[in-house]
Amino acid sequence: MGLTNFLGSVAAYFTVNNFGRRSILLQGHFFMALFHILLGISILLQWNMIAVAMVLLFVFTFQITEGPVLWIYSAEVCYDSAFGVVNFSLFFNMFIISIGTEYLLAGLGPSGTFFFFGVASLSGALLILF
Repeated sequence: MGLTNFLGSVAAYFTVNNFGRRSILLQGHFFMALFHILLGISILLQWNMIAVAMVLLFVFTFQITEGPVLWIYSAEVCYDSAFGVVNFSLFFNMFIISIGTEYLLAGLGPSGTFFFFGVASLSGALLILF
């Protein structure tokens, strides 16, 4: 997991500098949604090694797309006070996801939770697209 995260961080240097922010976010959301949905299917069918592969692919995709672009884009667009609001909203959303995931797992089960995250990622891709 750590190696995948590191390799994604190194690869992010090349993606952020060579591609547009919108295309990176759009493709990132699409592929993260795909990996979430495939993770939900692999958990449902108890394909454990494929589930591990989907988690690693998701982490790598996040590291080369959404992870760095959110911070770079918000720093480029916002002034100091607005950047503080953006940082607060990012960390607050991470907090809500961290707290809410436990309840999603209890209510929807593991596969349903990842289907929900996949739909949320697709919604993000549609928001970026339009």
